[in-house]
Amino acid sequence: GPPKTWEELITYAQKLAKYDANGNLTRAGISLRKSGGGSGVAEKWWFWLYPAGGSIITEVSPGKYRNNYNNDAGRAALKLYSDLLYKYKVDSHKVKADSEGFALETCAMFTRESWVVGFMKENAPKVKFDAAPLPANKRAGTICTLVNFYVAKNSKNPKEAWKFIQFMMKPEYQQFLLSRVGWFPCSSADYEPIYQEVPQYRAFMDLPEGFNLYGYPSLACYDEIQTKLAERLIKAFMDESLVDNPTKLAKVIADAAAETDAILKENGIY
Repeated sequence: GPPKTWEELITYAQKLAKYDANGNLTRAGISLRKSGGGSGVAEKWWFWLYPAGGSIITEVSPGKYRNNYNNDAGRAALKLYSDLLYKYKVDSHKVKADSEGFALETCAMFTRESWVVGFMKENAPKVKFDAAPLPANKRAGTICTLVNFYVAKNSKNPKEAWKFIQFMMKPEYQQFLLSRVGWFPCSSADYEPIYQEVPQYRAFMDLPEGFNLYGYPSLACYDEIQTKLAERLIKAFMDESLVDNPTKLAKVIADAAAETDAILKENGIY
């Protein structure tokens, strides 16, 4: 089965990694999100920060927030990346990564959303793969972002619009949404026939007991927070000297957290 803990993840990644005769990595045991534009790098790091017991920010009182990663959780999440890259050498900036790398089989595991299932069917139909929940550390969970239907106040036909929403939320059309589009419905319905057809979807919907779902806070400045954090993380992921250097690693986290708190203060919500 898939790795269920961070320890198992490291072991699996070591076994799955491949190297050439000169010791250069040719297939990553796990492909981490190490670069890219915008806030996505921070979001993917959040996937590992949460199981360690932290989060990007936390609400400390109604409407007031602080960073929640200048702690053991934040340091552990950064250490995991650093160790996988430079201590265990199961990932590398030189190896083709993300969905393209997965399709080309230059990485054996990576974290991504459900659209990859359709991407693989279209671009790498011969590659055998499966999906699984993220491994646990102190806790287990993943991000769940809701997309809502609304009827605007200035709608010319609000009754008809609401009827259309109710129509779309019928179980048979929620099943259609999953089977044909790959987006995951929030309503209860029988999705087992779809799981039988596309077994990779089960890991996204049929979650194990104790596996938590968390989401983005509704804050205007949150994307700025993640984008600024991502810029710092990208630099940290390039720094091999962080390996077995807890003091330097802690400073990277502390400096990033100070910037997060500064953004919260600028927006009057610290």
